[in-house]
Amino acid sequence: MSNDIWFQDAECIYSSKDYVYIATRMRDLAHGALPIHRIRASLGDDGGSLSFTLNGRQYVWRIRVNGDWVDSAVFTEFAALLKKRQKELRYTICLEPQYFYIGCWTPSQLRAVRKLTGMQFVWLTKRSNLI
Repeated sequence: MSNDIWFQDAECIYSSKDYVYIATRMRDLAHGALPIHRIRASLGDDGGSLSFTLNGRQYVWRIRVNGDWVDSAVFTEFAALLKKRQKELRYTICLEPQYFYIGCWTPSQLRAVRKLTGMQFVWLTKRSNLI
């Protein structure tokens, strides 16, 4: 229905490609404000990594492996990175028991989405209890 809200099940990790998809989706939600590329991921039994390039700098984030559950730190790292780059546009989240919705909006857009949908979107931060 919309490319501006992403619905995701927290049990979604079956291969490293799933983290590449997550990074790509977070990039796309930011509408050009987070132009990452060269996205790669690797997973093993004891952990993994997600890497990408942004403005010529390579980022490498550690990934915790917990069965097929996503490492929620990936989302909060993207939120922190976007916040450092600019102040107006930020990631948002609305939590359900095993699912979540992510958006990327300005404060006025966040208010409008809350009013229109009745959903309790909040800013995505390191304090967000994702999973």
